[in-house]
Amino acid sequence: MTFNPITALHYTACLSRPRMVGTEEERKVAQEIKDLLEYFGYRVEEHHFTFANAINTFVSILLIVNMILIILALVFKDYAWVVGVVMFGLFLSFNRVLNAAEHGCVVPQTGALSAWSKICMRLGKQYTTTNLVAKIRRDVAREANVSTKIYLVAHYDSKSQIIPISIRILLFSFIIGGGLAFSLLSLVSFAPALSLISFISILPNLQSLISILGVILLFASSPLVFLDVGNKSPGANDNASGVGTVLHLAECLALREDLREKIDVTILIPSAEEMALMGAAAYVQHYLQTLKQEKEIYILNFDSVGVDGRLCYVDANNKHKPSRLLSLIRQACKETNIPLSHFSLVGALMDHIPLARAGLDAITLTTFGKASWWIHTRNDSVEQLHPKGFAEAGSVAMRVIEKIAQRKA
Repeated sequence: MTFNPITALHYTACLSRPRMVGTEEERKVAQEIKDLLEYFGYRVEEHHFTFANAINTFVSILLIVNMILIILALVFKDYAWVVGVVMFGLFLSFNRVLNAAEHGCVVPQTGALSAWSKICMRLGKQYTTTNLVAKIRRDVAREANVSTKIYLVAHYDSKSQIIPISIRILLFSFIIGGGLAFSLLSLVSFAPALSLISFISILPNLQSLISILGVILLFASSPLVFLDVGNKSPGANDNASGVGTVLHLAECLALREDLREKIDVTILIPSAEEMALMGAAAYVQHYLQTLKQEKEIYILNFDSVGVDGRLCYVDANNKHKPSRLLSLIRQACKETNIPLSHFSLVGALMDHIPLARAGLDAITLTTFGKASWWIHTRNDSVEQLHPKGFAEAGSVAMRVIEKIAQRKA
């Protein structure tokens, strides 16, 4: 059975309706996905987990602290350099704080909470939801003989937001870039007293520049402090299209015993991706030891692949550990004459990230086109979908799986 983009689009259309975490519709969609995978011949396990959405609270706190520091720098200009040092330290520690929050927001399987987890639980609303983990039915002896694993991943939850994603990306980019510039300029403004920078005399209006930039940063930060999350988006592209693609890939692989004899295929359908990747983070935390014991494992995530646009990959940007999976994806694209681009947007979160942080070879495939800007809105509907996105993502995935199987022949 070859990958048919129309079939993937059909599965996508059936799932395209608002399904935010914690809603009845989210649970219904999860059951529909489970039923379909079982119909294809897969054994589906439900991975239940509880988490708190405290990461949103941490982001808001960091933005508020940043705004307070800017106000202090504007009011107490003689001490602006101190504010610059503190702000620079905040920017350097931003990712570490969010990574720590990601770990603390998931309730461990033992149920015993650390002091840090208790703080996270108090700062955010708690949810309980389900990841779906499916494997083809096979006898234990044959499964033990297959050492190469591939995970096909796509999240099934959705969300809506009032501020369009293009505006959010623009604001976050400006806050990061402008915030760094503000902190550095604040430090430079103190340099003459230490006679460290002789050319500072050419910047007589430095304080005015700092003041203007500070005021702009305050206005830019305000809309992001209380980012709303709603349940009004059908989520057709983000990410019913990814689930539809993975479902049809699972259907094709169920009929390809020649591939399954060489590769152990796992279908992972997480929830809570729209809640700061909590589904993938919970799966990693609960099964990390099992994942690390695998000799050869590839993780291919699909996110928003169902529109007319250019196929892109998102990786972990780990230059010290080249991705074998990315190399295979590039080879597959070259062989199928499908253009491939690198995708990177400030603040864009995808489910490969927690898996890549754990040291696993994880890549996301996404398709970027005009319709991509409608995600998280009412307009992310079936009408925006296009077979081209499904065809390219699905055919590349099948070619990658075939290439892995050829290496094991």
